[in-house]
Amino acid sequence: MNIDTNKVLTIAKDRKELVERRKNKSPKNLHDRMQEYYEDFYEDDEFYALVNGITGNDDTVEGSVTADLYTAARMIREKSRENKDHIIGDKKLATLVKSLKVVMRRYE
Repeated sequence: MNIDTNKVLTIAKDRKELVERRKNKSPKNLHDRMQEYYEDFYEDDEFYALVNGITGNDDTVEGSVTADLYTAARMIREKSRENKDHIIGDKKLATLVKSLKVVMRRYE
């Protein structure tokens, strides 16, 4: 994967802008379901702080990017279990973190 190191990574300021920046608009699989939760949680202050740490700032909530992503994935899994969504709710956290990373790459 080629990464343009000259491009500054910026994250959307709210859910509306996040959805507008989405590259693929047709939900189909695990990642797409994760994307729905990601968008739903995006304006939650705690979740936003967790995923904001990946921009290279030293502003991680739990002390590392990895810990923050696991915490964000856990929040999504808990919500999916409340919704009786077994596609997300029955997955291991490691799987959900990988899926969360895939989802986050879907935005410019």
